[in-house]
Amino acid sequence: MKKVFFISIFLFSSLAALGQSTSSVISVKSSKELLSISRDIELLEDKDAQLTIEDIQKMEYQKLFKKSDKDIPNFNTTPSKIWVKLTVENQTDDKIYLELAEALAWYVDFYKPNAEGKLVLGTQTGMMRPMQNREIETNFFMFELSKSTQAQTYYLSIQSEFPLTVPLKIGTAQSILEHRYPLTLFFGMFTGLLLVMFAYNLFIYFSVRDKIYLYYCGYLLSGLFIFNFISGNYGYQWNIISYFPTYLISFNMIGSLFIAPFLFSLLQSQRQQLFFKIVFGFLCVFVLLGLINLVTGHYIAVIDIYQLCVLVVFSYIFVHSLLQYRKGNPSAKFVLSAFSFYLFGAIIFVLQNFGLLPNNFFTHNAIVFGASLEVLMFSLALGDRINAMRMEKENSQKALLLQMQANEKLVKEQNILLEQKVQEKTRDLQHAYEDIQATNEELHQIQDEILAQRDTIQEKNEYLEAYRQKISQSIASALLIQKAILPTEEKIDALLDGCFVINHPKDIVSGDFYWVNQVGGYKFLILGDCTGHGIPGAFMTMIAVGLLDRIIGILNIHQTNHILEALHEQIQKVLQQEKTGNTDGMDILVVRLREKEEHIDVDFAAAKRPLYILSPTDNDVQKIKGSKKMVGGTRRHHENFENLSLVLSKGTTIYLTSDGYIDQNNLERQNFSEKRFLEMLVQIKDKSLPEQKEFLEKTMQEHMIATDQRDDILILAARL
Repeated sequence: MKKVFFISIFLFSSLAALGQSTSSVISVKSSKELLSISRDIELLEDKDAQLTIEDIQKMEYQKLFKKSDKDIPNFNTTPSKIWVKLTVENQTDDKIYLELAEALAWYVDFYKPNAEGKLVLGTQTGMMRPMQNREIETNFFMFELSKSTQAQTYYLSIQSEFPLTVPLKIGTAQSILEHRYPLTLFFGMFTGLLLVMFAYNLFIYFSVRDKIYLYYCGYLLSGLFIFNFISGNYGYQWNIISYFPTYLISFNMIGSLFIAPFLFSLLQSQRQQLFFKIVFGFLCVFVLLGLINLVTGHYIAVIDIYQLCVLVVFSYIFVHSLLQYRKGNPSAKFVLSAFSFYLFGAIIFVLQNFGLLPNNFFTHNAIVFGASLEVLMFSLALGDRINAMRMEKENSQKALLLQMQANEKLVKEQNILLEQKVQEKTRDLQHAYEDIQATNEELHQIQDEILAQRDTIQEKNEYLEAYRQKISQSIASALLIQKAILPTEEKIDALLDGCFVINHPKDIVSGDFYWVNQVGGYKFLILGDCTGHGIPGAFMTMIAVGLLDRIIGILNIHQTNHILEALHEQIQKVLQQEKTGNTDGMDILVVRLREKEEHIDVDFAAAKRPLYILSPTDNDVQKIKGSKKMVGGTRRHHENFENLSLVLSKGTTIYLTSDGYIDQNNLERQNFSEKRFLEMLVQIKDKSLPEQKEFLEKTMQEHMIATDQRDDILILAARL
C-alpha cells in the first residue's frame, strides 16, 4: 500500500513538472483573425551561437527557455543566436502562416515536425540568403504551419547584426498582407515625399546653379535609400547580393558627406571656424567607422558608437542653430526646426533599439516621421534662400537701372552724331538689301523643295522602322516558342547519367532541333538538321517535333527506322509535297537506348547524319553512318531506312551533331573539318561533360574570330 502511495506521488509530481515545462498552446480558431503571439512564445539566447536543433531539444536546454514578457522582444545589437519556441493548434480549414515582421534578420531557420513528428529544418531564409529561399516573396518572412488540428511545436533560430526585434504574428496569408497594407502605404507616402523634394530641388539646381541644392538632392537620395531599407519596406529584393545590409554604416557615411557641406553652406559656416571644425571632426569619425565597416564586413562593433555619435553631433548642431538664431541668422530657424523634429525621432528610435522604449509602429518608425518633417523644413529653408537671392537680385537691378539712366543721356548725345552717318550708310545698304532679297527668294524655293523631299524620306524611314520592329518582335516570339518545345538539359540529365547541349542558331531562331524522351521503356535521343535556317528552318523544327510526339508517343512506333519512315511520310503529307513539288526536309538521326545490367542496347537509324561513339577505353571515335537519303522531299525510288543495333558498355559517350560545327569556316575560309572534330573528342574524352562543352564552345569561338556564322550549330552529347 505504501508503494502505491509513493508511486502515485511520484507520478503526480512528474505530471506537474511536465505541465510546468510545456509552453502555452496558441490556438487559431478563425481564418479571419490575426494573432500577435510575442507574449505566447518562449525564448532562449544562445550567446555562443553554437547550439543545434538536436541540442535545443535536450532537457537541459528546454529548461532554459523563458516565456516572453514583451509585446515585441528586443535584443538590440547582439552576436547571439535567438531561439524561439511556440506551440500552435490550427482549428481552421485554411493554411495559416507564422510571420516574422523583422525584415533585417540576417539568418532565419524554421524547424517544424515531419509526418513522424520529428523536428526537421523546413526553411532557411533571411536577408543574407537568396530570395528564392523564402516561402512567400515578401519583405518579411512567412512560414507555413501544419494544417493538423493537433498542437504542433515549432522552433525559429534568428541571427542578425542589426538591432534585433522579434515581432511574431499568426494568421492566413490574406490577413497578414491586409494588416501590412497601412505600413506599406505610409512608406509609399514617405517615398513619394522624398522623390518630389528631390525632383523639385534638382530643378532649382539647374535653374540657379547653386551647389547647396545638389548637396540636398544627394542627402535626399541617401535618406530615401537608407530609411526604406532599414524599415524593411523596400530593397529586400536586392538581398541576392547581400551587399547593402553588410555595409550599412558605409552607406550612411555617404549621406554624411552630403549633409555636412549642405549645412556649411546653409548656415554660412565659413565664417564660423569652431562649428566647421567640430562638424568636420565628427564627419571624419563617421568616415572612419564606415571604413571599419567596409574593411571588416561587420558593423556590430561600431553601430552603437555610430548611433551615439549621430545623437551627439545632431544635438550639437541643434544647440549651434539655436545660438545662431538668437544672433539673427535667418537660415538658423529652419535648421533648428528641422533638427528638432529629426533629433526627437532619432532619440526615440535609438532608445527603442537599446530596449529602453517599447517597440511599436511609432517608435519603430519615429526616425521616418522626424525625417519627413526635417525634409519639409529644409525645403522651406531653401525656398527662403531663393527669396533672399531674389531680393538681392532686385536691389542689384535697381542700382543697375540708375546707372543705365545716366548712361542713357550720354547715349542720346552720341546717337545724334551717329544718325547722320547711319542715313548715309542706309542708302548704300538698301541697294545691297534688294539684291540679297532676290537671292533669298530663290533660296527659299530651293529650301521648300528640299524640305518636301526630306518629309517624304522621313515618312518612308518611319514606315520601314515600324515594319522592322514588327518583324523583330515576331522573331523574338518565335524564339520563345521554339525554346519552349525543346527539352532542357535538366530533363536530359534526369534521363541519363550526364549530358550537354550546344545550340547556337545562325539567325535568332534555328533550323536544328533535338528531341529527348523516355517512352515505353526506351530512351530516345533524336537530333535533326532541317532545310534552311532562320524562320523557315524554325517552322520545320516545329513540324518535326510535333510529328515525333505523335509518332512515338501516340502511334507507339518505337523501331528507329520505322520512326524515320513514318516521319518522312507525315512531312510529305503535311507539306503536300507530291502536289506542290516542295522539297523541304531534314537530315536526322534517331538513337534508341535500353539499359541492361552490364551494358546498353542501342538501336540507330539516320538520314545523312552519322553517330559518333567514344568508349572510355578506346582512343578512336567510332563513326556509324546513316542512310544517304533525307527525310522529306520527293524520291525517285522508294528506299527504306536501315536499323542498326549495337551493344555499348556503360560509361560510353555518344555525340549527335548537325553539320554546322564541322562546316564552319574561319577567316581564311577553311572549314573546321570532321577529322579535327573527332581528334578533339579523343583529346577531351577524360574531361567531364560540362568541361567538354566549355572546351568545344571556346575552340569554335577561336576558330570563328572575325567571321560570321554560316549555319545553325547543334551538338547533343550523352554519357550512357
